[in-house]
Amino acid sequence: MDGSLAHLRDARPSDAAAIVRVHRAAVRGLAGVYPDAWLTAWSPPGASARVARARESIVSGRELFVVAEERPAGGGRTRIAGFG
Repeated sequence: MDGSLAHLRDARPSDAAAIVRVHRAAVRGLAGVYPDAWLTAWSPPGASARVARARESIVSGRELFVVAEERPAGGGRTRIAGFG
């Protein structure tokens, strides 16, 4: 997050797709470190089902999701840069 400002907040249902995107990018960043089969197991294809599950988890409250929201230092649109 070079040169940008970030803050943490509770995730909203509308963040589900970004959470799945960030997770997949993090797993794919491990390519060459772990076998491809492991990476696929950790982040399988079929994002729409994973987005629906993440959204349901956020709505139900059965899991706590916090997102790191990043805004470029010069202004501009925020984006989800991480989650936990």
